[in-house]
Amino acid sequence: MFPRPGPHHGPELIMTRPVQQASRPGRAEQESPTRSVEVSGADVRVGCRPVRPAPAPQSLECVMAEGRSVRHGVLAAQREVWVAQQLRPLSPRFNCGVFLDVGEALDAAVLRRAVTRALEETETLRSLFAEQDGDGEIIRTTRPAPDDCVTTIDVRDADDPVAAARRWMDADLAEPVDLRHDPSYRHVLFRIGERRSIFYFRYHHITLDGFGQTLYLNRVADLYTALATATEPDAAPFGGLDRLLDEERQYEDSARCAEDRAHWHTTARSLAEGRGSGPAAASDQVLRDTVRLPRELTDAVCAHARSHGSRWTAVMLGAVAACARRRQGDDAVVIDLPVTARTTRAALTTPGMMSNVLPLRLEVARDADLRALTEEVSRALPATLRHQRFRGEELYRELGAGGARGHLSVNVMPFDHQVRFGTAPATLHQLANGQVHEVAIDVYGTPDKGGDIHVTVHANARTHTVEDVRQWHRELRRMLVHLLGGPGRTVGEAELLDEATLHRVLREWNDTAAELPAGTVVDWFEARAAADGDAVAVTDASTALRYDELNARANRLARVLIERGAGAEDLVAVVLPRSTELLVALLAVWKTGAAYVPIDPEYPTERVAHILDDARPVVTLTCSGLAHQTLPAWCSTTPRWRRTSRPWTRTVRTLRRPWKTPARRAVRRM
Repeated sequence: MFPRPGPHHGPELIMTRPVQQASRPGRAEQESPTRSVEVSGADVRVGCRPVRPAPAPQSLECVMAEGRSVRHGVLAAQREVWVAQQLRPLSPRFNCGVFLDVGEALDAAVLRRAVTRALEETETLRSLFAEQDGDGEIIRTTRPAPDDCVTTIDVRDADDPVAAARRWMDADLAEPVDLRHDPSYRHVLFRIGERRSIFYFRYHHITLDGFGQTLYLNRVADLYTALATATEPDAAPFGGLDRLLDEERQYEDSARCAEDRAHWHTTARSLAEGRGSGPAAASDQVLRDTVRLPRELTDAVCAHARSHGSRWTAVMLGAVAACARRRQGDDAVVIDLPVTARTTRAALTTPGMMSNVLPLRLEVARDADLRALTEEVSRALPATLRHQRFRGEELYRELGAGGARGHLSVNVMPFDHQVRFGTAPATLHQLANGQVHEVAIDVYGTPDKGGDIHVTVHANARTHTVEDVRQWHRELRRMLVHLLGGPGRTVGEAELLDEATLHRVLREWNDTAAELPAGTVVDWFEARAAADGDAVAVTDASTALRYDELNARANRLARVLIERGAGAEDLVAVVLPRSTELLVALLAVWKTGAAYVPIDPEYPTERVAHILDDARPVVTLTCSGLAHQTLPAWCSTTPRWRRTSRPWTRTVRTLRRPWKTPARRAVRRM
């Protein structure tokens, strides 16, 4: 996970990785409902328009054998991605993709030159990876950028050119990348219209995070603009990965790293309290939906932030935390917070994979208002950011279950990524940005500069539905409207369900009317015993009872209970461990027409005495060994006890009462 710049304008719900994966052009035929990509000699064709394929990949082993590259180490974040990818080598979950919707027909030749130069300046994208034989060390090597690194596809003849391009991009994102042999990137220029283009960029998460993506795409746009206007581009602004590797090693050996580790271990207990059970495993399929907040709601968020001396990002993070608190019902809300982990000049100017995910614990009381929420965020966030370089994966390993990832990741970014290719504006749309365990929410924009606030909800398709994703949007909007509606409005007072959802929960889901078969549970059991008496009905560690045996023993005990006064509308206490005898006792109580009061033998004697004094059962059933262990406090005040000598050895308390109901007489005759 990483900071994810860029809007996905307008509400749109997509499955980012289709189940049926289309092949990439240049390898096999790809089909879509509107067009086909055909391989013909050196050209890839969509319909009748030629496009150029990407160059054939070259393996790390070949590059090293030719002596054209030097082995390099990898960053800690890259190592974590590598290990996770090797666990599922055919998974595309670490594929990241973005497209820029450009309001102009880009010049393919100029774009190709710009991308080639940007690749030469971006060491990480030209890397291949492998494990060193023997010690398992991960090594990286680089190779030159190819001259022909942009594929052009013309979809102008499609019924819906944008939809055709989206299908192609989704199919490309669904294919796994072989990091040992394949280029980790792909660039495609789609011809959409006479004055519109889409520039698609796909990369593997091991090479870039969201911050690195922004650096790289800005550089491509700047180079395109310079080349298109025949001006000399600025000098390459990027640093090298070896510098980042040196800084990382220095940090790991520093007192600052020890201080960061101590901080996270100190907060481990409070983190475990807000975690609950761990999330599901990351899925290859992710549901994603993006909405733009209404202008009046955006203005209200900014106004509240200004009036209370906070930032709009704190207001939005507090509102998301309030929704999470309402869902879990606990004041301790722990959020996974993506951070850049970039605190040095070299890190801020070098594309690469450095992003980190760390826990943020917020105390969200039910009676908290929006001011209290923003103050809590402003209090807790700086500590997380101060210690952001300590790897989250390392933390989770050291803390064990107490440090497991949470169910919710929230990333609030105070920028809206827009670039220009020459004079043409381009809007970025993020297609995929790494694995999602449960739910990840991105909030981004520049509302303090007159821009909009966008909210993207990503959800694991294994554990969530389209409706679940939309429900998150509805709840967040309702929470914001409620909290911004006036001073003193609290988290617990917010009504997060609309009328349709309330009707579904209270009426449709609660409609339990059902046709029940005639008879009682006892009738159904006795019918089964009569029809299949030799079948095994119940077993425990030492005993197995057939249906006819279970029925006979329950009948014998029921007669004794009736003799002791049990009958319709009476209560019989059952103090027994989990065993076949427990089933005998429960069936016997039902056969008398009485109801049973279950009491766990592990309860403290004071609790057992309280239950018995409150229920006043006519009979209490328990094992001989438990009679004076579990029940001494009650037995001492109840003198009338009798020990039976039946095979199911029970101790019963006798309260003499008449028995005259038909149910009692029926059991007595058995």
